[in-house]
Amino acid sequence: MSFIAAIDIDQVQRFIFKADKLKEMLGASELIKKSLEITQSECDKPGSGVELIWPVSGTLKLRSDDLHKLAKFLWTIRENLFSQLGLTATFAILEEDNNLTLTYRKITARMRKLKDNKSGEDCLPTSPYFAQCLIQPNLPANHWFPAFWEDDRQRRSLISWISKIRETEKDYVSLIEEWSRFQSKGYKKPSEFKHLIASESDSYIALIKGDGDGMGKLLASLNWDDPSWNDEKPPYRRAYEYAMSIDRCIKESLKNAIKILVPEVPEESEFFPIIPLLAGGEDLWVISRRDIALKFVILLAQEYSKNIEKEPVITKAFEVAGLKSKEKLTISFGVLFAKQGYPFDAQIDLVDELLHSAKQYRRELPLSDLEGCVDFHWLGSTGRETVADCRMESYGYNDKKMIFKLFTRPWSITELERAQKAAAELEFISRRKLKQIETILRMGDVLSQLAFYKWWANLIQDERNHILKVLECLPLRLRIDAAGFVPDTAGSLPLGPWKTGQNDMWSPLIDLLELLEIFRLPKQKRNV
Repeated sequence: MSFIAAIDIDQVQRFIFKADKLKEMLGASELIKKSLEITQSECDKPGSGVELIWPVSGTLKLRSDDLHKLAKFLWTIRENLFSQLGLTATFAILEEDNNLTLTYRKITARMRKLKDNKSGEDCLPTSPYFAQCLIQPNLPANHWFPAFWEDDRQRRSLISWISKIRETEKDYVSLIEEWSRFQSKGYKKPSEFKHLIASESDSYIALIKGDGDGMGKLLASLNWDDPSWNDEKPPYRRAYEYAMSIDRCIKESLKNAIKILVPEVPEESEFFPIIPLLAGGEDLWVISRRDIALKFVILLAQEYSKNIEKEPVITKAFEVAGLKSKEKLTISFGVLFAKQGYPFDAQIDLVDELLHSAKQYRRELPLSDLEGCVDFHWLGSTGRETVADCRMESYGYNDKKMIFKLFTRPWSITELERAQKAAAELEFISRRKLKQIETILRMGDVLSQLAFYKWWANLIQDERNHILKVLECLPLRLRIDAAGFVPDTAGSLPLGPWKTGQNDMWSPLIDLLELLEIFRLPKQKRNV
């Protein structure tokens, strides 16, 4: 008789992002990574009687033929996770059926139920007389550094041991070195968010969340016990190799994208611009300098598509699941550009919304055009709590029963790539004239058409040529007809920069202007 156990680290995102310092986030990410290393090392001990069969950071599955050894093993892991790493986890055990696929589904459902209705957890002492940790106020403080009180480290003068191990995790830089070891030692390792700011003129950085597409559909259709695998391996070994393949694919794609994008030798002594915080399974969290964030997303999506096709286990899984001609494994992204210091719990909610928007757009693509998608948002001053509300309030309006939209996102990766090329052509037009475009587009139906016609008439021929190149570079869905910039033979007012829908009109020009501001490299970098 065999047993399957599952270990899920509780609230991985919250554990990483509840700090307000990049160094502590890196430390927390390293601790999550170590949870897998601790579990693997315990499995490798002689006589453990436990085998790791799903090796993904934060979500582990184990198998054992001895329930007593498995229970003892899980207790040891629980103690090590909490005492060494400050992590709490949820555990589930089920007797293995003859069908591993059914067992996996049962233990996944059980784990979800346990996490939704937790009945117990590791407890910490509480008292109104305990000093509070200045980093995590819900924890009692037991480290006091009076020397910090007089300088900019004041918030670190009174902290809990959990906050301390996050900040002083001695190997926190190894996470950066893991992704940048192929780069020159000329790069400095960032430990604060200000090290990722691109210019003196703004303090924006990019938070990127990636998630594999089609993975849920594949796992729901996949049968680990299907004889069509034709490999004479036990089902749990197939699951192990599958999980390793997905994990390897995302990490290799990440390394390749960074290697292509970031110069091997920096032009000057500068901070490394891309910081992966979490890469486990098909999930990815990255903090990046804002001017290279979208270029990085394009490269990562392209590398992921290449690498996923090279994994024989994943190719075979598609065949077994019957999805070879029905689905593609790609990766989609949500990208939020926010000022340094903006609360990370709010950023997480917004980037989740952007990712959901991108994946929803992908579901609407025809099978022949399936690819990863992306939605991004530049977070300015707004009182709106969601991206959707912000867009409709700031980038949309009604006029004569028509809805005018000044945004066209989300996009596919190909659309983003072509839109970036289109935006690059706008650099040849003066800033003053570019700033007039947004004002023109907000004037409403007839006034915006008249104002754009006058704007177009005042451009010199070279500027008009660049605008026409912009239109050529745009993907077909976003392309504006250049004939709409001049009156017709009857002298009617041209349509201008609008595309007409059933009940709405929209234009991609504001999106292009935002793109230009995002990737335009400032004259004076802040992180040099």
